[in-house]
This record gives sequence, C-alpha cells and structure tokens, in this order.
Amino acid sequence: MCGIAGILADDALCYRDEALRMGVAMASRGPDDSGLEFISREGGLSLALVHRRLSILDLSPAGHQPMHDPQTGNSIVYNGEVYNFPQLRSELSAAGQRFTSNCDTEVILRGYAVWGADVVRRLRGMFAFAICDSARQRVLLARDRLGIKPLYYSFHPTERVRMVFASEIRALLASGLVARRLSPEGLSCYLLNGYVPDPLTILDGVHSLLPGWYMVVDAAGNVVEQKSYWTRGANGAPHRSADLSAESRNLRAVLEEVVSQHMISDVPLGAFLSGGIDSSVLVALMTRLSPGTVQTFSLVFEEPHLSEERYSRAVARRLGTAHREVRVTEPEFLNLMDDALTAIDQPTTDAINSYVISRKCRETGLTVAIAGTGGDELFGGYTSFQRVPRALSALCAYHRLPAGVRRPLYRLLRGLLGGSRSCLPSAGIRGKMAALLDLPPDVMAVYQLSRWVLLPELCASLLDRCEPASNWGVPQPLLDVIRSATESCSDLRERISVFEQSCYLSNQLLRDTDSVSMAVSLEVRVPFLDHVLVEALSHVHPDTRFMGPRPKQLLIEAVRDILPPEAYQRPKQGFVLPLGRWLLGPLASVVARTLGDDELVLGIGLNPLAVRAVQEDCRTAGEKVFYTRIWGLFVLADWCRRYGVRAA
Repeated sequence: MCGIAGILADDALCYRDEALRMGVAMASRGPDDSGLEFISREGGLSLALVHRRLSILDLSPAGHQPMHDPQTGNSIVYNGEVYNFPQLRSELSAAGQRFTSNCDTEVILRGYAVWGADVVRRLRGMFAFAICDSARQRVLLARDRLGIKPLYYSFHPTERVRMVFASEIRALLASGLVARRLSPEGLSCYLLNGYVPDPLTILDGVHSLLPGWYMVVDAAGNVVEQKSYWTRGANGAPHRSADLSAESRNLRAVLEEVVSQHMISDVPLGAFLSGGIDSSVLVALMTRLSPGTVQTFSLVFEEPHLSEERYSRAVARRLGTAHREVRVTEPEFLNLMDDALTAIDQPTTDAINSYVISRKCRETGLTVAIAGTGGDELFGGYTSFQRVPRALSALCAYHRLPAGVRRPLYRLLRGLLGGSRSCLPSAGIRGKMAALLDLPPDVMAVYQLSRWVLLPELCASLLDRCEPASNWGVPQPLLDVIRSATESCSDLRERISVFEQSCYLSNQLLRDTDSVSMAVSLEVRVPFLDHVLVEALSHVHPDTRFMGPRPKQLLIEAVRDILPPEAYQRPKQGFVLPLGRWLLGPLASVVARTLGDDELVLGIGLNPLAVRAVQEDCRTAGEKVFYTRIWGLFVLADWCRRYGVRAA
C-alpha cells in the first residue's frame, strides 16, 4: 500500500518543493521508500510524479516507484494490491513482455503498454494509479471498482498548474496549490450524511474520482476521456433460481478463492475479529487456508452493552487463533484522540474506532489486516433492508390519498411527531418519521433519510440558508451512477444493497479505513469487496441472497461446517466507540471549547446560535442522544482549524 501524487504544469520542475511537501504529507502511507520523478516533453507534457511506498509484495528495490518503462517511456505511480497479477504477468510474458521485478506495479505498467486504458478492466483488487503515457502526452488516472482506494484531483488550481492529484486531501493542501476553502455543496452534504459523497470533497475545486472510473488528461489539463469501466448489479442478466443449497456451495467456492488471494503477503498478516458473522466467516476461512496460526485482534470496552469481547473470545477460542484484545478506556481514548483526529483526511462522523484498532495492530508488528467490511451491504445485514421498504410503502400510501385528506393529515402528523418544520431538532426516529412526509415516494430519498445524521431543516439553520443540499445529499454525478446501476434491479433489496455500497460504504467506511489505517502504515484488505464476489452475488436470486430467518442466512450456510455458532447465534452489534457516554464526561469540555469558538464556527460558515442549540439538545438528551450530531460538528470544526480551511 502506498501514497501517490502528481503535478501537471507548464514546467513541473519549478514545483519541486511543492511535490516534496506532498510526499512528506503522505509519509505514513509509505515509510519504506519514496520517489520523485520529473517528466518533460519539448513543448508538451510536463509532470512531477510523487510516491511513498509501504512494501507488501517484493520487498526489494525492484519495486521502487515512480516506475519507468524504458521500452515505451511510460511511468507509473500506484497505490494498492492487484491480487491476480501473477496470472496477468504470465499472459503478458506470453505476449513478449519482459519483467525485472515480482511486484504488481510492473504488471500494470506493462499491461498498459499492451492493452492501453483497458488494463483497468483486467485488474482484480484495490487500486488507484496514474500512468504517464509518453507517446500520447497524456496521463491516465484510475480507481478500483468499489472505491477501496481514494484518488483526489483539482484542475487548473493556479495559472501555471494544469492539474494536481493525490491519495489524500492533506497532500493537496500541503502542496499549497489548492485553496483552503470549503466547498458549499460538500459542506451541506457532510452535515446531512456525516461524510462528503463522491465526486465532491470538503474542499472547493477538489474532486474525487468515482469508483470504477478512469480519466485521461492531456498536457494542457483537458479531460480527453472520462468513463465508467464497471457497473454494480447484474446488468439485466436474469437471476438464477432460488436454491439455497446450490448457491451456498457456489458462494463457498468463491469465498475460498477470494480469501486465499487476499492472504498473499510478504509481511506479517492478521485479521480484525469482532465475533460477528462477517469477520468470523473470514477468519474461519483463513484458519483453513493458512499453514500457520492466524493472528486476530478485537476492540473491547468497559461498557458491557457495547463490548463484543465475549463473542470474539469465543470465536477465537473455537478457531484456535492467536487472539489479542485492544481494550480502550475513556482516559486512553482522550490520550489518543488528537492523533486520531490528525489521521482523518476529511471530516467524518466515523473513523475513530478504526484508527484505534489499526494503531494497536500496527504496534504488534502487523503490516496487513483482513477486515469484514462489506458483508452487511452485500448480504442485507443492515436494518435499512427492512426499514426502507416499510417506510416507502407507508409513504406511497400517504401520497395516494386525496390532497384534501393529505393536507390536514400532514399537519396532524407533523405536530404529533416533531412540531413545525422549523423546529425539528434531530435525526432521531420521531424526527425522521416527520421528515418522511416531506419526501417524494422515491426509494433513494427514503434510503437517504434512513442514513441522515442531521435533518435538512437543521442543516439549513446551521448554514443560514433557505434550502439544504439538493438530491437528498447525493451529488448529481453519483446519483446518475446509482440510477444506472439500479435500473435493472427487479427487487427493492438489491437496490438498497447498491445504495449502501455506493453511499455509506464507499464514502465513509472505506474512505475512513483507508485514511486512518494508512496513518499508522497498516494495509487493510476487504475480501468481501472483491468485484468477482460482488458480481457473483448479483446473479443470486434476492429471495436466496437476502433469506431469513436470521440475517445473512446464505453466508452462514456457505461456511456452516467451519463457522462457530457463537458468530451467528447472537444479536447484531455495530463496531462503535462509547462516544455517547464519553461525551457526557471529560470529552464534553473538549468539544465545548472547540464549538464554543464563535470565530472558528463563523469562519467555516456555520451559525453559532444553531450550533449551541445542537449542543444543548445533546446535553439534555443524555447518554441516549444520537451523538453523531454533535461529534460530526466537532470533527468538522477541528479539521478546519487544523488545516486552516474556511468557508468560501
């Protein structure tokens, strides 16, 4: 795993200091090696390529980047793991390509020489890379299908700079080439969602390349081509018949092959183990496929209602892993909090839990960790798979009522559930039920409501605007992608699965995991998000894929012979810190000092009176408060202060 960056300019060599600063900003992403290359063509392309390396495969200097191909003159900077690179290497060797290393970076570079931009369609894994095409005077930027690895860019940020790109927002800021200015739309979307959805970022003029897309840019910084090379879903192909026995056997075969590939490493490897279904399935398969004892790690707390230690211990004992527990207390969290907040690349209401366990794993000498991220989205593990259809059905029934009946009913229900529109204080259950009445009978709108951290009315008051973000907090380019991916979905549960993958998973879980794990130089791999597995599941009949009586029945059946019962004979529990309780203790004063700084709050475009109202609401609600409301505002303000970012 690595960090990449680049500057396309009229004379890139003039931006050596800026390029070096970008590399320093990403040092934790690649503590093992660094590289800087300047490419200049007479009267044409001028590019600086920056790389930081965390060595995972082929630890020798042969894997140094930027990597140059003397035959074509092309160069690459690459971040990720391509799990099928041995097969691609064999294919390319048969076509006459010669290799000087055993790393996947060279396979991508040689593959581009043979297949051009279509090389991305052949890659299996997680990746973000930039290839300088010497002959065509172009740069290819590409990102993996599920969005596991990030890639940010900005066009024409200064008069002489055509484009700047990097693995992290912080690297772009460190270059000094992008404005430290908040994106108004990105800020609105953040307040609603608790994250900024692609292709927006929190910075004005900076964008994120969409998952499963590539972009070709010429020497002048013009986009020559930008397109999707992969679409979620079955693409109109018919589902197979609903046969649990046959599908569980098929799934088992795919899982074994996927996990086997994800375990390839030349450095120490382990797994996160919560004791839930997803992580337990992966660890169970790892113990079957590994010649040695699998190392596992779990995060545990003093708060028994949030700690999963009895489940993770039971699973680890049954599977015979070398298990370590990372116990986090409130005082320890306060000591770690500054480092954790520094590790966040964009404001988010999540990430802190992933930082803590990633840091503790790295301290034991681990370099690669397997995580069960993606299982809930693929197999229907979230409550959204039940709540959204019920809410949509109720909303459709409401909209079928005559207008003369609907208007008084609206006033009655709004009064009972949440008062007037201007007084809705939160995104709790009652507030969301009231907000449902203002939505069109659209499944995407209802899904977004289920995920909102703050309701639109409160976001508007925080921003002193009449209207909140459009499209329910989903930027139009992402909404278009989602619509395209779901237009052939005949089942509502399949559509919700695509929503979860495209929104919450890609823009919060994966982005947060990448930034905080790489902040401690740990590579996290997510086997459930191998696109081969995702595609295989899209052909499974929804009644089998999302079968009951318990969630993830298909996944359980696929590995029942090796899966400890403790993993599925238990209530579902989220991987969260006890922030709700901690925000009532010493942490409250830290948050209050930051949000009580009116100059800071005004500087990022928020209304201090509205912020104080949210604080008071959280204080009086006690431990049961929907704490992400106040935590999200705190992280936003803290991030803006750290990086000197202000409102437009």
